[in-house]
Amino acid sequence: MNLFEKLKNSCQSEWTQYTNHDFGNKLAQGTLNYNGFIKYLQQDYIYLIHYMRCFAMLSYKGRNQKEMNFAIEKLIGIRDVEMGMHKTFTELNINVDDIEEHVNCIAYTRYLLDIAVTGDYLDLLVALAPCFVGYGEMGSNIKDITNYDNNKYSEWIKMYGDDDYIQACEIFTIYLNSYENEITEVKFERLAKIFKEVTKLEIYFFDIAMEV
Repeated sequence: MNLFEKLKNSCQSEWTQYTNHDFGNKLAQGTLNYNGFIKYLQQDYIYLIHYMRCFAMLSYKGRNQKEMNFAIEKLIGIRDVEMGMHKTFTELNINVDDIEEHVNCIAYTRYLLDIAVTGDYLDLLVALAPCFVGYGEMGSNIKDITNYDNNKYSEWIKMYGDDDYIQACEIFTIYLNSYENEITEVKFERLAKIFKEVTKLEIYFFDIAMEV
């Protein structure tokens, strides 16, 4: 069992609840309340800004050029690909600068930023993993049960269920697993605690869409 699998196994119940959240199932069925989806997208826009900041901090904490480059590449990918999905805001005449940040988004992003400031490179890498890889797992789960022709959420599903994104998730996990030999038992306990907390925060983040 590799490092990422060990981390997932340490919070299997939470991980399953996250990657099989009703948010994804309702997206696949096209039954998610549209206003709920827009509410989620608004908060996701704010989240991704903080998420990119964390990757910038990951680069800063890098101990060598390889570690710095990994973080920078992921930051650029988020900026150029995921943020592009938020062109919807322009089409709907939504001013993202006027969006009030949801308490669930605040809890999640401030936790990440706290790890970015107080933790080391591996702490932050693990904290960023559930979002990056979990979205790919959810996308992979729901893409085959989606009728893209009649689903208004097909753009989201295509992004995270796309082979390119799934491959990016595999690259992320392979990179994370490469650190397994330098992790002590005490260090793993800390990483597992971070991973579990972030996974729970992901569940609460998807809950935002279900409030409407």
